Amino acid sequence: MRRILLGALSALVALLPWMVQGMQLPLQNLGVADQGEQLALLPFNQYYVEAIFAMLTIGMAGAALIARRGGAPRGYAFLGASIVQGVAIAQSTFAANSVMSPDSRAFAYMLIMFVAIMACWLYAIITFWLVAARHPAALVIGSVFAAVALGAWLDSFLAGASLAAGLVWAVYMLDWVLPCALVGISFGWAWPRLTTVNRWILPIISWLLLFVGRAGLGAAIAVAGTRSAYNEYFSAPKTLLRDLAQNANWLLRDQPIVWGTIVLITTSLAVIYLQRGGQKPAGPGHTDLAVPEPSLTRVPLAPPTAAAQPGRSDFTA
Repeated sequence: MRRILLGALSALVALLPWMVQGMQLPLQNLGVADQGEQLALLPFNQYYVEAIFAMLTIGMAGAALIARRGGAPRGYAFLGASIVQGVAIAQSTFAANSVMSPDSRAFAYMLIMFVAIMACWLYAIITFWLVAARHPAALVIGSVFAAVALGAWLDSFLAGASLAAGLVWAVYMLDWVLPCALVGISFGWAWPRLTTVNRWILPIISWLLLFVGRAGLGAAIAVAGTRSAYNEYFSAPKTLLRDLAQNANWLLRDQPIVWGTIVLITTSLAVIYLQRGGQKPAGPGHTDLAVPEPSLTRVPLAPPTAAAQPGRSDFTA
């Protein structure tokens, strides 16, 4: 029961960016004229898909960390987080549907938004089971999945806030420093527990997922938020692919790949060094074969044999 409550608490804490904004349903472009003030546990709107994705993923990642502690079944924390997130998705969907216009365009919009939110939830669930897995390689990949959402989760706190140019740059760099540091810490922790092959393959996979994967995911979220182009996407799928490629290319060029890679490598090496107890690497001529110390335990002597008894000789006359 305690794990269920902690998993639910993790999901609630992940909703903090939306809580501090009042949890009021965003204005729906296809809604009725008088929409009023509707309470929504999630910001059900095409412009908030990235925030929804981030809050669901961070909530599941936190629950997975709770599930890793102790020997209780890991499904308990997953159940707690799933209950909170499932209620939030259902409540926000019904709240948005209550203010929608009764026409086909509104129905198509609700359907697309619901599918997009369920896809985000599926990503969050995969993140949970990767982070909660016992295999260290799965934990590393799960941390990358969570890191992809961490930057967007931090940005959600600043939605609508006006910041100075220098502070905007600092927040932008923080959005990348913390995710890269998270992946570096998880990889450094897993290093002694990985096979030689995984030690070489995982850094490449992690780097690609963290930078290229984040750009691709951001492009998909940006396209999902372009409601005005839905009809064109359905009639000409090539337009959808073109917009996805253009958005991914722009996001990839906008990423601080060099600084992110430096942070990733530095944190990994630091954690590996700390796990070794701060020992310096062996120098030339050093051998790992330790010379055993002399034992101080007295070894009992065997009793003398008949041939060694005093006054007796093996030579007979």
